[in-house]
Parts: sequence; structure tokens; C-alpha cells
Amino acid sequence: MPEPFFSNNLGQQLKVLNILFEKDMNNGLKQLGITLTGTQTAVLMQLADRHPQQLTQKEVETTLRLSHPTTRGIVKRLAATGLISTTPAADD
Repeated sequence: MPEPFFSNNLGQQLKVLNILFEKDMNNGLKQLGITLTGTQTAVLMQLADRHPQQLTQKEVETTLRLSHPTTRGIVKRLAATGLISTTPAADD
């Protein structure tokens, strides 16, 4: 009898678990009438934790271990909904 595909690969098992958890969280948010993803919610939580200090996109990337394009997309969508505002950094 062949071994199950993920039987000896903890990394793959964790990835599948993460996907299932994120789907469940997104569905739960949707049922509450919140049209945000889990990742968008995590960014908002970071902002709330840092308030009134500003949070840079680089800090979001590092903390949530996201790529720059993913972070940029999340920030753009949150700004488009009016949930956040963005300003260029003085040293940018």
C-alpha cells in the first residue's frame, strides 16, 4: 500500500493546515458581514497595536512574512475602502 502523499512532510502538512485555517477564517468574517480577508484583518490589527505611531509597509512585510507585491496590494485595497490612509515616508 503506498504512503499518503503528505505523510512524511511536515512543511506540506503545515501549508495545507494554513490554507484550511485561512479559508475558515475568511468564511467566518464573511458570515459576520466583514468583507476583509484574514491577512487584511492582520494588517489592521498591526495598525491598531501601533496607534498612534505610523507603520511602514516594510514592517508589515517583515512581521507577517509577506512579499512586497502582496503587501502593496493589501494596502491599496484597504486604502480604497477608506479603512486606512497612506503617506509617503519623509526619507522615501
